[in-house]
Amino acid sequence: MRAVITASGLDGLLEELVRRPMETVSLGAGVRRSHGEIELLLTTDLPPASSVGPEVRAFRLAPTLRGIGHRHWMLYGSQRRSHRDRLELAFNPDGTFSAAWIEDGAVRAVDELFVVGPGLERRVPGADLAVDERIVPRTGAYSRYAGALGGLGSLARLQALDVAIVGDPATGLVREMATAAVRAGVASVALICGPDEVTRSCALSLARHLRVCALETRVHAIAVERGRVEEASAMAGSDVLLVAASDAAVRRSARHVSSAYLRPLVEVEMTSLDRARVALHLPLSCYAAAGPQRDDSIQASPPDARPRRALERFAAAVAFQVVERLAMAEVDASHALVVETTSDGRIQAVRTPAEQPLGVPTRCRACRSFAGAGDLALGEGRPGELR
Repeated sequence: MRAVITASGLDGLLEELVRRPMETVSLGAGVRRSHGEIELLLTTDLPPASSVGPEVRAFRLAPTLRGIGHRHWMLYGSQRRSHRDRLELAFNPDGTFSAAWIEDGAVRAVDELFVVGPGLERRVPGADLAVDERIVPRTGAYSRYAGALGGLGSLARLQALDVAIVGDPATGLVREMATAAVRAGVASVALICGPDEVTRSCALSLARHLRVCALETRVHAIAVERGRVEEASAMAGSDVLLVAASDAAVRRSARHVSSAYLRPLVEVEMTSLDRARVALHLPLSCYAAAGPQRDDSIQASPPDARPRRALERFAAAVAFQVVERLAMAEVDASHALVVETTSDGRIQAVRTPAEQPLGVPTRCRACRSFAGAGDLALGEGRPGELR
């Protein structure tokens, strides 16, 4: 069982507990159940329903009870007499907390509080926050990658993610993003595609290839009908959504899931033969950042496909670097990039919509296969330099 809340929602909750130290704060929440797991989606914007859904209570924890486990709640007989499911969060002033999930009168453990926003924090009940996450190992697996990300803390957050990639697995965008994800060592990758036989076969083939590339990452293909409940459920089963679909309806569905289930969403689309767009939408700001709902993608392939392949490859690398920056807590709430190439396929620029050059990290494990291809001297940094 876990609870999910946005970073801004958690900050607002802690501020409210400081203002009302002796009171209990009620939160609105949605509930998601899947394969025996329970996930509560917390928001400070909606009051809890009077009779529908679980009840969520947050309050200040007494200093003498710091770090207690969920079994502490068993000492109170009133918990067993309650007929309504509820989550209780007991916070310390520094943001650490204890928690208990009370269901059918039984007290159960809460595995984590997932904080969605820059940082993608996972807070464990009863455990202190990490003091220094910038430790970089000198040798061993992922040691250079940990250094590129800024330390073991960022690497651990990245490798705990369940990533869903939505799009046609036959395209270069999906293949490159999936490869970057497994090379970074994420916990799992779900390839979500359409149900037709050709697309499903491509997804299964790509999944088999990815399992060979990274044995520690769980990879599975999910073929679902577009616009059905099963598609939304598959997307909601991830921590981060990467969408490279040319269909505007699919992108719109992903934005709905991002907002409803508090999932960060990274969109990648080919806007022309030599331009691509990468955008990050964080929950609760998704619709404001999405802009007009239109399909700017180009379906036809150019006579010489090499420039398009180079653009797809680099756009996919930039998209996963946005995910890396989420783990590094170095990204804004609304983040959009435009990637341009020249006619011969060399990378010309990576810019924000305001036409300001933006340097992107390139010295990392996930996209090391791109090193040396095209022009990596982006922004003011040197080729291959992490900025």
